[in-house]
Amino acid sequence: MSLVNLDSNSLVDSLAKAQAEMQNAAFNKVNPHFKSKYADLGAIRDAVVPILAKHGIALVQTIETHEDAFVVVTKLLKGDEEIVSSGCPVICDKRTPQAFGSALTYARRYSMSAVVGIASEEDDDANAAERSVEDVAVNLLRRGDKTRLNNRSKEICQDLRGCTDQDELLACWSEETNSKDLKEMKEKLPEFYDACVLVKDQMKANLTSEEVKYGGQL
Repeated sequence: MSLVNLDSNSLVDSLAKAQAEMQNAAFNKVNPHFKSKYADLGAIRDAVVPILAKHGIALVQTIETHEDAFVVVTKLLKGDEEIVSSGCPVICDKRTPQAFGSALTYARRYSMSAVVGIASEEDDDANAAERSVEDVAVNLLRRGDKTRLNNRSKEICQDLRGCTDQDELLACWSEETNSKDLKEMKEKLPEFYDACVLVKDQMKANLTSEEVKYGGQL
């Protein structure tokens, strides 16, 4: 895209004039986790859009996919010119419409305030950023656990289905590595543990009791 335009009505010139009139958005919300004040999406829009429109600048936000991730892209448009902000990723750990909607609003807030250069939250000397990094690290570990335990659940279920009698079934369920992973599933992700229990109970019902050689109980 080209931003070289000496016309006083160019997008760059108009944006500079709009920014000179803008004030930071009103901090009308409090983050319950960090106890810091911030501007919600509506407050940021109220601070930005009217002044941009006054100078003939349209603001457009779109959702795009980059490397299988959703990204909010904010564009400032005037005539045939456009400035595109850097995309803000939509980070969402839970796969529910409500969680995605919340993450989308978060990305829109940051993308909108960044493209025009206004503050949308209190400056706490990077303390929140440090905590955010810690939170991201924890979430990544949780996602790693979920992937690993999901794979182990599938492997254990496959092994259980391969048992030919209750003797083998008990040995498979009690095997040291399986037992350790099943315990971890039960504590962290019980849905994976329950899936293994379901397969175990189905196999137990299908195998004859006289084939039991161990005194243990499944």
